[in-house]
Amino acid sequence: MLDSANLNTANLSAANLDRATLSGATLSGATLSGATLSGATLRSTNLDRATLNSSSLDNAKLDRATLYCANLSRVNLSRARLPSANLSGASLYSANLSHSNLYGANLPHAILSSANLSGAILSSAILSNASLDGANLSRATLFSAILVNASLDNATLSRAMLSRANLSEAILNNVSFSSANLSRVNLSSAL
Repeated sequence: MLDSANLNTANLSAANLDRATLSGATLSGATLSGATLSGATLRSTNLDRATLNSSSLDNAKLDRATLYCANLSRVNLSRARLPSANLSGASLYSANLSHSNLYGANLPHAILSSANLSGAILSSAILSNASLDGANLSRATLFSAILVNASLDNATLSRAMLSRANLSEAILNNVSFSSANLSRVNLSSAL
């Protein structure tokens, strides 16, 4: 158990931390490339500017965690819990977030290009100025999500629930909205 541990700038590349408890820990600037944290508990953990590319965090609990400008490219966050997490400016390029819970998460300026968000819960999430080009959001729930000025070129939103979402000024070239719920969606000035 590493609750509240100070692991700033630690090199934990390829570490096996499956089911570890790191709630409230500080891992700012840490390197966890290729690490396995499946089922780990990281509630309110500081992972700002950490490098977690190609890591496995499936089923991890990251409620209220901060991952500001973290590198999460190609990370596996399937079925992870990230409600109210701060992922501002984070790179989640080609990440697997399928069936994850990002309710109320803060993702402005995040890079989610080519990410798999199928079945994810993004209700009340803030994705303003985020890049979701080529992302798979099929069957995702984006109720009241804020995607102002977000780029969704070639994204898939088939069967997504977008009721009351704000996509004003969003870039929507070649987006698939097949069977999506678009009731009361704000698309003003969307391209």
